[in-house]
Amino acid sequence: MSQAKILIVEDEAIAALDLQSRLAALGYPTPDIAYSGEEAVKKVMQQPPDLILMDIMLPGHRRC
Repeated sequence: MSQAKILIVEDEAIAALDLQSRLAALGYPTPDIAYSGEEAVKKVMQQPPDLILMDIMLPGHRRC
């Protein structure tokens, strides 16, 4: 299977962990999880992923 680095951005822990385990069961390297947009930005800056699976309705400050 691909060695793509995947980042899951999801504020619901159960949903994030379920998605992480499903992707791992499909043969992907265990995806990293960020539980907020701010945490996701930090993780992306440290180690850019190949794919981000992101909840589009995260709580917090919005810049529009």
